[in-house]
Amino acid sequence: MEDIQDIMDMLKVRYLFLILTMNLMQLSLDHELMVVNDVIAFYPKHIKHCMIEFAKDHGIDWLSAVHCFKESDTFFQQLKEKEAVIQEKEVVIQEKELVIYQRDILIGQKEKVIEELANALSAYRLAFRHIRFAFPALKRIINILRYFIDFFKPNLGNLLQHSPRSIAKGTFKNKIKKLSLTPKVSIVTPSYMQAQYIERTLLSVIDQNYPNIEYFVQDGGSKDGTVEILMRHEKKLSGWVSEPDMGQSNAINSGFNRTSGEIMGWLNSDDLLLPGALNHVVNYFNVHPDVDVVYGNRLLIDGRDMEVGRWILPGHDDKILSWVDFIPQETLFWRRSIWDKSGGRIDESFHFAMDWDLLLRFRKAGAKFGHIPQFIGAFRVHAQQKTSHKIHELGQQEMNRIRLGCFGYIPSQREIRKAISPFLIKHVFFDKFHAIKDRLRG
Repeated sequence: MEDIQDIMDMLKVRYLFLILTMNLMQLSLDHELMVVNDVIAFYPKHIKHCMIEFAKDHGIDWLSAVHCFKESDTFFQQLKEKEAVIQEKEVVIQEKELVIYQRDILIGQKEKVIEELANALSAYRLAFRHIRFAFPALKRIINILRYFIDFFKPNLGNLLQHSPRSIAKGTFKNKIKKLSLTPKVSIVTPSYMQAQYIERTLLSVIDQNYPNIEYFVQDGGSKDGTVEILMRHEKKLSGWVSEPDMGQSNAINSGFNRTSGEIMGWLNSDDLLLPGALNHVVNYFNVHPDVDVVYGNRLLIDGRDMEVGRWILPGHDDKILSWVDFIPQETLFWRRSIWDKSGGRIDESFHFAMDWDLLLRFRKAGAKFGHIPQFIGAFRVHAQQKTSHKIHELGQQEMNRIRLGCFGYIPSQREIRKAISPFLIKHVFFDKFHAIKDRLRG
């Protein structure tokens, strides 16, 4: 079929050539027609010989060439491959043109949005050009309101109230009265892996210079240098032990079992007793023989003994104690008589809220509480601290357990806030009065 098609194509060409020849011959009988390659030459007859020679030397028989190309599969395969490459490039070009078109559309949309924003900004400036001068005054009013809100915000429960600063010199300038009676005071320090802080804790008790103190350290078998520190100060201690225990509550019980003082208290191995603390505590018990439990105000310190806050308490409130434990443990002391009456031990099922549980048992046993309006102890805030680390885990569970025992159900945070709000208002008044007094003194 392809050969027939070639013949037909050739016949068509010759037919056209014949028509062309007849038309050209009408122009001149002295000329002839010849096709050389793709050129039709109409030349004078007297140079026919030259034209024939030229055609022989430079002409191509295209029909023969096509037959030769068809016989070569490699040639046509190369042509197909080149054609495919060309088509692929055309597709890529079309895709790029599409991407450019889409980008132009996006650019146009963004320019439209920018124009709309610019128009809105112009309208805003036009609308507020007269009141923009009021903004600085409004900002000052907001800052003043913020200052008053911060100033009257309760500090109880806040362990980090400001950046670290040196403890003010006038903090402990409270007149220490001469004691008429000096009953034995028993203090226990439960300890485990607190070599970084325990020496400062020991010295805060030893340097009280109280004449009748019994100080015992119950260590849980620390391997961080605590034992070496205890050995260095053992002459000033009534005793110490370093052996494994079953937790802080168990360590406190073990320590108190080795004491006999009329007045009791425990001091954790990272907290401090402040100067004159025991004098204030014993004097309060001497002056108020009907009081069974007493506590004072708290300083908050960091790992370098720098002050980071204060808890100023407005006095004791038995009812509030059912809702929250607001009593600073390191300032807490009690008579042995109420200790024995309340069971004579810490409930070892508590690992976080054991002091709150003890206070409620004191209250149940009929204890009378008193508050000393002086700084008695310092609570250390640091990264490894149990209070900071566990308050959202075990601590919350134990606090819910205590509230369940008080109310028969677990109250919501809203109920708790409502119940303690009068106490917090009183605290704010005492706290700010104390702050103003310190500022005037400074």
